[in-house]
Amino acid sequence: MTAPRFIVPGVVEVTARTFERRLAFMPRTRVKNLILYVLGRGAELFDMRLLCFVTMGSHYHLLVEDSEACLPAFMEYVNGQIARAMNTLIGRRDKFFSGDGYLDLRPQTPSDIIERYRYILANPLAADLVRYAADYPGLWTGPKQIGRTMCVPRPDFFYREGGSTPAQVEVTFEVPSAFESDGVEGFRNRIADIVRQEEKRNTARRKRAGRSVLGRRRLEMQRWDDVATSDEQWFRLKPRVAARDPKVRCEAIRRLNAFWAEYKVAWSAYREGDLEVEFPPGAWWWPRYAHCACRGPS
Repeated sequence: MTAPRFIVPGVVEVTARTFERRLAFMPRTRVKNLILYVLGRGAELFDMRLLCFVTMGSHYHLLVEDSEACLPAFMEYVNGQIARAMNTLIGRRDKFFSGDGYLDLRPQTPSDIIERYRYILANPLAADLVRYAADYPGLWTGPKQIGRTMCVPRPDFFYREGGSTPAQVEVTFEVPSAFESDGVEGFRNRIADIVRQEEKRNTARRKRAGRSVLGRRRLEMQRWDDVATSDEQWFRLKPRVAARDPKVRCEAIRRLNAFWAEYKVAWSAYREGDLEVEFPPGAWWWPRYAHCACRGPS
């Protein structure tokens, strides 16, 4: 059994990769439109606040604020819709996403949230794809998209015209609740400064190493059946907590370990026939699909 997900309200970064590391997230208008449509529709259905997003050929990074603690349902919808629609577009029937599932990483403090913005938006720079982040042809929601609402039409494939899905959805990448005092413009400027810093840092790194960027033209020639050629590191830890402060990180890990321990006890009791067992706060599957009790937050 894989470790159960600890689902509580808050900001969370989600990463999902394609099957066999195929570069299926091609920098094409129809692909980007599909993903924005699905994200916008999912945000409407599950009351999710979208914060920032980037596609990186074989995977994506998504930062959201989950106020209703319904991340698994949101991800089931988003990845399910993207997978089926993309298979329709490329004429493929096999699974689209890796069987590893998605990785969820929870920043613990406002400064940790900013670090997740830095990491996500600097991905095309760190991978030596483009020199300036705004030149990246894939889907990249930079500072200019923060606080602006986009009307995204329903894709012209997979979805049936006149069906139950709306003809268009509104997509807004919002300011996190922890930074609402900055205002939209203030937060946009904060993130723009971070992107500029990363552009300078990565340019200096490439100069020292004598490397160049792949460039927009070659990125736009990417095919869905191309495979990522970068070395993949196996058997690495998959962190669930993002915190620079060691004390904050240790406390978050302690809470997570306590949840897993309580969950295991409750699960074992249920298997032994105790249908009245209570699962710990943060449990997702059993309270919703097996009608088990779940304690409220202490």
